[in-house]
Amino acid sequence: MTISPSEFDKSAYEFALSKGIGLWRWIPDGAPVVRLDSRSDLWSEDGIRSGLINRVTRGFPSDNFVFALTTNGKHITILSKMIKQEFLDIDINAV
Repeated sequence: MTISPSEFDKSAYEFALSKGIGLWRWIPDGAPVVRLDSRSDLWSEDGIRSGLINRVTRGFPSDNFVFALTTNGKHITILSKMIKQEFLDIDINAV
């Protein structure tokens, strides 16, 4: 998994998606964020992808907000869901 407070290059996103590499764009508190689709709080895969690769994002940051591509290709905006998804296949007895 790669974590960044700024956007990823489109080719880096495509590479990560093809290789099962997770990307997490953490939006720091106080960062300038513009919401273009104020009618909905639901996020499409395209909206999350846009948040990963564009400087101007489409959402409001909070303590629990990320733009994430998980290692199995899921697009998520909630930190706790992203962490749960990433550790879904871990065998705790092997750790």
